[in-house]
Amino acid sequence: MNEELIRKIVREELDKILKQGIKIGENTITITGTQIDMGGGSIINLGSPVMITRVASLNVGSDSTEVTITGLNHERLLVMGHFHNANGGTTANYRVFVNGDTTPTNYYAQILEVTGTTVSASNINDCIFAKAEPHGRAPFMIYIARPLGWTIDTRYIKLICFNTYNNGVNLTTRITSIVRQVNEDVNITSLTFQCSNLSGALSAGSRIRVFNVT
Repeated sequence: MNEELIRKIVREELDKILKQGIKIGENTITITGTQIDMGGGSIINLGSPVMITRVASLNVGSDSTEVTITGLNHERLLVMGHFHNANGGTTANYRVFVNGDTTPTNYYAQILEVTGTTVSASNINDCIFAKAEPHGRAPFMIYIARPLGWTIDTRYIKLICFNTYNNGVNLTTRITSIVRQVNEDVNITSLTFQCSNLSGALSAGSRIRVFNVT
């Protein structure tokens, strides 16, 4: 019996058990859709499930300054990965561009950085969201949402970004909120990542994973 057939049989049997209910004490627990009926009039609503599906992957094979992921068409995206900075002397700064708009001044960012017990805040007319230390590999995560299309003043693609990098034992946590200041009621179709201050510091070994969130 092959593995896929075994999985199919197991799923079918589990479905039968869930539909018939599980007897615990005096109550029979049943699961239907997004509800758990605990018996005795007690119901737990699970709500709509969140589905996260990988839609794109990029492994940087040679030292680059800019890479682009195309073929997307989504309302919400979760992006995770790490940047490898092969440069030995300078911390690298990284930008994220949306939908082919590679003009930095079309973006506005609010930045919060924490190093040890020191907290600093800044804002820039740019889309720099992450850093990687010299010879470092710095992880990042981004959540991106398209505009809801209510009024012309709210049609901005927004991003919330997390990144950490270090200088020796001094670890820095960076949180950046970005808004693309172009009014468009459109899905997210492409993402471009760029090192803004060093050539080739989006180095081999950098990895990016893109997930659709529904």
